[in-house]
Amino acid sequence: MRVAVLVKAVPKIEELTLNEMGHLKRDGVTLEINPYCRRALAKGIELAEETGGECVVITMGPPGSAAIAREAVAVGADRAVVLTDPSLRGSDLLATARALNGALAHAGRFDLVLCGKASADAETAVLPAQIAELLGTGFIAAVRAMEISDGAIIAESETDDGWVETHGSLPLVISCAERLCSPRRADPEALAAVSEDRIEIIGTAALPPGAYGLEGSPTRVGRVRHHRASRSGEVFRGGIPVWAARAAEVFVGAGGGYTVARVPEPHSASSSAPALLVVADPKMDWLTHEMLGTAAGMASSLSGHVVVATGTGLPRQELSEHGADALLLVSDLANPDRLSADLSPWVQQHNPMAVLLPSTAWGREVGARLSVRLGCALVSDVALIEMHEGSPAYWKPALNYSELVEIACRTETAIVTLRPGSGSRTAPRTLARLPEEHLPHVSAPSQVKTVMRVTDDKLEPLARAEILIGVGLGVEPGDYAQVEEFADLVGAEMVATRKVTDRHWMPRSRQVGATGRFVAPLVYLAIGVSGKPMHMVGVRSARFLLAINSDESAPIFSQSDLGLVARWQDALPALAAELRHRGFGNPDLLGRPRSEDGAESIA
Repeated sequence: MRVAVLVKAVPKIEELTLNEMGHLKRDGVTLEINPYCRRALAKGIELAEETGGECVVITMGPPGSAAIAREAVAVGADRAVVLTDPSLRGSDLLATARALNGALAHAGRFDLVLCGKASADAETAVLPAQIAELLGTGFIAAVRAMEISDGAIIAESETDDGWVETHGSLPLVISCAERLCSPRRADPEALAAVSEDRIEIIGTAALPPGAYGLEGSPTRVGRVRHHRASRSGEVFRGGIPVWAARAAEVFVGAGGGYTVARVPEPHSASSSAPALLVVADPKMDWLTHEMLGTAAGMASSLSGHVVVATGTGLPRQELSEHGADALLLVSDLANPDRLSADLSPWVQQHNPMAVLLPSTAWGREVGARLSVRLGCALVSDVALIEMHEGSPAYWKPALNYSELVEIACRTETAIVTLRPGSGSRTAPRTLARLPEEHLPHVSAPSQVKTVMRVTDDKLEPLARAEILIGVGLGVEPGDYAQVEEFADLVGAEMVATRKVTDRHWMPRSRQVGATGRFVAPLVYLAIGVSGKPMHMVGVRSARFLLAINSDESAPIFSQSDLGLVARWQDALPALAAELRHRGFGNPDLLGRPRSEDGAESIA
């Protein structure tokens, strides 16, 4: 079996900075193999060794990327191709995918192309699907287990709320999850023994003619905003009653909930004004409602209309109330390769300003394939959309979510994936009758087939929760019942650190952090959480952060508003008693989100 592994060189986490153009700085910093790519590399070497085949590593970046290629060969890859050229500076997602596809063509034909699930410096998680679309192959994302036999593959993949079993035939592109296998690392002797003739360095002259680099990039990086949560870092050492009283004030202050605005009233779907296309998530109605509210706000500033591409499952009334002005009925919403093929002609004909999709595994693949088919801008993982004089500004996180960068689009249509929870909370609008259009089915059968789907958890409660309680290794699973009792009192959901989910104490869908979910509750109460950076980036957007830990040196105390050095078994009952005294536990006294006109909202 011939296996190609796409490996990305990323700066060390502590050296992540942006240059004057707003791009990630790679020159003059220490580069290392992206953590997810290490899994892909280890699996590629393993498959080549088992089948007597070849594992070829391909990387693109500055000249320093050759060191990454050397390490890949040192741990077992047969050879490496390094694509480096000054003209590739500033490449966006689509231009990078085109260049890597050209490097793959230069290196030969492959049965399998392995990539990391995402990159530590960007977390867009769309480039592997773009590669699959360019190659014309099937794609399986976030694979955590696989078996390959007689040209067929059975894969187990992580999803946003569980996992799926997928079957496919080679050739395929696969992105590798962190839990697929252990990484390989080279010692100094192995690095020194790598022969130079096993590393080929090429430039764009070796690629087929195409649109590469900054000129071939349909997006540009614009302004940069700092997005650092400011915490008071106040720490109580053993003063449980005083801390409990102060913490209770925070919970009471959150009881009023979020203020929500009503979805703008509908516009005529027959209008010639710019339209926005929302592609409904086939499994999560609440995500579709959230995207519709965002789209309706954008359309209102344009006096335009919103079309929603959906199957027959979502009630028309809900779609209208949340922001849809017209329906585009789709026969196959579940398969990203078929859906993108079917949608492409409609998007080319109608030229919507934006196609909005959720930043889920499904949404990213649909968006990635659409961007390749249409040659248009792709902005992944958007956290904020601002309208200014009829033009949208898309803002996405960078540098472990400490910055927001503006992405400008050069094409008439932009493909945009929205982070769950990024939309403002809205109250339903007046119901309207929706005109319908049926999308012609033009795609070929899907190249991969999902044969089993397992849901570990529901994601909507986490996205909607105003209070979250995070548990670390400081809480034993046998004690979860006590924490759950407190969560019931305050109407909270429970989440966890990665070390907790690695031990299967809680579902992976409840993992918060750089390799899990990002949340934005009003209150985040961390119990027994040390405060490692990979977890804390996931709760950066919490309005208030409270912490209980018996270790006075735990780094979480410098990142919280109110910290308590104490045993949580002693502190939590005291806080619960204080909250009951203030009326918590009485449904009539617990706040609910209210709309701007004072009516209660179910959004």
